[in-house]
Amino acid sequence: MTKQRRPHEGRTGRNDSSRRSSDRKEQLSAQSELNRLKKKITSLKEEISLMPEKEERIRDFFERNAKPVFEKETALKYKFLVYLDESYESDEMSVGEKDIFLDLFAEESQGVEDFVTTAEQRKHLLELKYKYDELALGMSREELDQEAVEDTMSLFVNRYGIKPNKAMKTAQTEDELLSAISDYIEAQAQKAIAVAAGEKPKRASRKAKGAESAKISRRMLVEQLEMVQTIEAMQKVYSNLMDELYKGKEEEDTFIAQKAERMKELAVAGAQKDLAEILILQIEWIEEAAQEAPEEEKELAAYNGKLRFLLTYLNEELEIIKEAPLSGVEGPYTQLRNFAWKDLPIQMNMLFTRHKKDMKGIEEYVSAVSSVSGLKSFLQQYKQSRGDSFLGADDWDWE
Repeated sequence: MTKQRRPHEGRTGRNDSSRRSSDRKEQLSAQSELNRLKKKITSLKEEISLMPEKEERIRDFFERNAKPVFEKETALKYKFLVYLDESYESDEMSVGEKDIFLDLFAEESQGVEDFVTTAEQRKHLLELKYKYDELALGMSREELDQEAVEDTMSLFVNRYGIKPNKAMKTAQTEDELLSAISDYIEAQAQKAIAVAAGEKPKRASRKAKGAESAKISRRMLVEQLEMVQTIEAMQKVYSNLMDELYKGKEEEDTFIAQKAERMKELAVAGAQKDLAEILILQIEWIEEAAQEAPEEEKELAAYNGKLRFLLTYLNEELEIIKEAPLSGVEGPYTQLRNFAWKDLPIQMNMLFTRHKKDMKGIEEYVSAVSSVSGLKSFLQQYKQSRGDSFLGADDWDWE
């Protein structure tokens, strides 16, 4: 009598075959994902590696093309403010028109001393600002100086986290305060470089008593502190990236030492304000990690997740850099670093074309108001729309 086969018997081979097929699909899927991630890493590495060359190209374009236009704009604004002052002192303006002058001059002169090209012009403009502030606010020069010191101190303490030292607290004028803040920033930068390199920080040298400090602009200090904030934000992100990179290797001495050395490299690049180098180091380590991916399907799938985390952190740092200042470059030209290398030429030319067009409009307007009748007409328009100044508008503002 033939033995009856039970339902589950005789099917093991088919089940094994099905499992092997499923395993192969999962293995192929994980390998395909790894290949996709490797391509993404290669593309990102190419983009990051071009950053220094891209930034240098932007600086060169700005220096040759945009900077002369900015200087022309600055000279025109200086000329316009001097013209306003001369008109105020003339007998051509009524009392009512002179009242409008006070608001107009205060608005148009805001921050312009940071951009003038000569010390004489800067000194002249500051004297004019004192003059019109005294007229508009009814305050003495000493009171204006004190208010400027308090406002500037508040800005740097509240927005940038500066901790006032003795030199800042005893500053009598805004220039003295800015000089003290500049010294503080420089000392912190030198300390950061020394610490990153594993050296003992040197004490900052004292200035000779009575030595005159170089004129420091608020704009320049803001740029320096924004760079510091950029580095600090990147440090928080790359610390997470490095933790992820060495996850599971925390007890192995070789990897502990390697991580410490790499963190030191990142710290040195950060202390030197080299944003590109910070990213270049990380993308190379991520690329190296991708080459060490395991072959076993389950391990590979988990490893792909690790690589995705690493790329997410790196992209977060790229987003932080988008808003960072670019030394030697002003205005919207700093945003050119966010365009791909291949798109850079056309974007630079488009921005410069717009800049020249705006400059032409300013020139035409100044020409139109460079007469008594033109100025009187403008003052009436300004009275009706207080705050809509014609210089320093749109993206080409002065602060």
